[in-house]
Amino acid sequence: MKTLKSETRKATTTYDRLIKDLSFKKQLEEEYSKLLFSEMLIKLMEEEKISVRKLAVKSGVSSSFIQDLRSGKQLNPSLNAVSKLFYAMNAELVVKRPGKKPLELNLAIK
Repeated sequence: MKTLKSETRKATTTYDRLIKDLSFKKQLEEEYSKLLFSEMLIKLMEEEKISVRKLAVKSGVSSSFIQDLRSGKQLNPSLNAVSKLFYAMNAELVVKRPGKKPLELNLAIK
């Protein structure tokens, strides 16, 4: 009697199938970055216990702009606006390349 080998086939998920499409992958990465930024802003605000209105006053950035950032509606904030928001919440921006240490500049204002 012959023994039948059962073929095991790895199930392909929707993600596995779609991520092979380079345009889908690029769009996913862009959308994910927006989500991460929005979540980071919300987390910083929670940690600082600061409302949208108070952050707007402290940073000089409009409350509607901040709300749009939080909701993901603001897609292209300027570095200037983001810097003001982070500075107002005692946070800093860090430039880092994959696999390398963050870039550090010691620019003391005297």
